Order: sequence, then C-alpha cells, then structure tokens
Amino acid sequence: MSSVSTDEIKKEFLKSKLGLVGIFILSGLIIISITTMMVIPASTFQDWNNPEKWISYPKTSVPIWVNLISAEKIPEHKIIDAEINVVENGDIVLVSQQFGVFFDYDDYPSDFIFETKTKYSNSHLVEIKVIQPDGNILELLSTSLPYSETETIHNQRYFSTDNMLKKNLNLQLEKFDLSKDVTEIVFSQKNDSQVQKGNYVFMINTYGVSQSVEILESKMILGGKAFGIMGTDELRRDLAIGLLWGMPLALVIGISVSIGSVVVGLIYGVYSGYKGKKTDEVMMSRGGINLWSVFRIQRKKDRRGDDAVQ
Repeated sequence: MSSVSTDEIKKEFLKSKLGLVGIFILSGLIIISITTMMVIPASTFQDWNNPEKWISYPKTSVPIWVNLISAEKIPEHKIIDAEINVVENGDIVLVSQQFGVFFDYDDYPSDFIFETKTKYSNSHLVEIKVIQPDGNILELLSTSLPYSETETIHNQRYFSTDNMLKKNLNLQLEKFDLSKDVTEIVFSQKNDSQVQKGNYVFMINTYGVSQSVEILESKMILGGKAFGIMGTDELRRDLAIGLLWGMPLALVIGISVSIGSVVVGLIYGVYSGYKGKKTDEVMMSRGGINLWSVFRIQRKKDRRGDDAVQ
C-alpha cells in the first residue's frame, strides 16, 4: 500500500497556478476583513440604514481619486472642526469659532452648513462672516441665540441656502457686482465670475455681556462633489464602508456554506457506502438525477436564448 507524503502534496499544490491565485485572493480578503473589523466601528455599519447618520455626507458623489485623472479638479466634500478662541474686553466676551478652508478647485462647492451645539444663558449676539483669499470680508448673517433665563443647551444649523444670507449679501453686491447664489458669491473673484482659489476663513462670532458661551460641538460642512475612496450613493452613505463591512459578512456566509456542503456531502456518502446495496444505488441515483435536472434546466435556458437571438 503506497502512502503520499506531505511534501508530495505540497509540490502538487504548488504546480496549480489557479490554486495559488485562489489562496492569495482568499488570504487578502481575510486580512482586509480583519483590519476592517478592527479599524471601523461596528456601530457605523449598524447605522447603514439610519438617514441621520449620513446627513453630513454628500449625495451621489464621485470618489476623490477622480481628481487625479480629471482635467478639472472637482470640489471635495469636507467636514471641518472649529478652532475656538475666547476674547474678553471689559464686560464683553467674544467667543470666535473659526474654520480654515484651502480651496483649490475649478468648480464651486454645492453649499456649506455650520452645525453648532452651545451651552449658555440669557441672550447672545451671533455674527457669521468670511474672509476671502484677497482679503475681502463678507458679512453673511447677524442674529441672536434664543433667550433663556436658565442655562440651556442649544443645537443650531446655519445653511448657505438661507434667505437671510442672500439678503445680507445683496447689500454688498454693489461692491462685488455678482448676481449668483450665496455659495458662488462667497467663492467668486471680486470683479470676475471665476472661482477664487486660496485660503478662506469662516468665522462664527458670539458676543455676550459678562457671560460666555460654552461651545460643545462646532463644525463646518463644505458640500463637495467628491468624497471618499468609493463615493456615496443617493442616500448619502459612504460606499467604502458598505463594501469593506460587506466583505467579512460575505466571507462568513461563503465559508459557512462551503463547510456545510462538504459536511452534508461527506455524511451522505459515508451513510450510502455503509448501507450499501439498494440504499447505495438509490442515494447515488438521486444525486445523479439532481445533477441531470440542473443540466437540463440550463440547456433549456440556452436554447431559449439562441431562439431569441435568431
């Protein structure tokens, strides 16, 4: 009785190029899956169907690497955290939230949004302005926080599509000679309708008398048309997260089905051989009938396709 050594099995396996490619691909998928589960929190994938999770992301955007092969640079979607400064001048307390943006694209952003979460009491004045790369200052909005006698936490969003911003800029259009929407005015050159590239500084200044405002959260969302390595879908979801987290799930399902089919086939064959005679013939014939049925169904589909072509 001849025996096959481990070295012989290894040599035979190494001769199969397709087998080596399959092992290489499977190993790569396993490494990526493990890295994904370690780096990306599971809660991110669990919120895949939660619209609130993706509200800050762009809709149907292209991947950012498109800019590497495109003649014109597409604006990238950015989420910028604020730099907070506190200045006291007598009884007046100024809390300034500043957002630095380097804009070097050939098209305008789609919009911009400020999201703030503040803790305060009494009343506070809020001013929003932007310093353009050429030094011009645009006053976007002047408003106040809702009055509160007791300390309260207030969430606020300021949109570039707000009519108040448009009205305030209309008072300055004489200086800029532009008749566009707010985003285009902010990112345009002074005497030209071209995009103004360079460093922008957006500021949200909050003024209080003898009392300061505590900034709990503050960020600016610069709406772009390119985001991430895979872009986003119509529901603003990051496709890279769906792809990366879908990989370990697909592996688990695929490996489970493969192992399950091997175990079931092994038990089926062992039982058939153990019983022998008629039981073996019936069980093996049934397996052959199943394979033949699949073959016949496929042949019918192929014939229908040929008839449709003719």
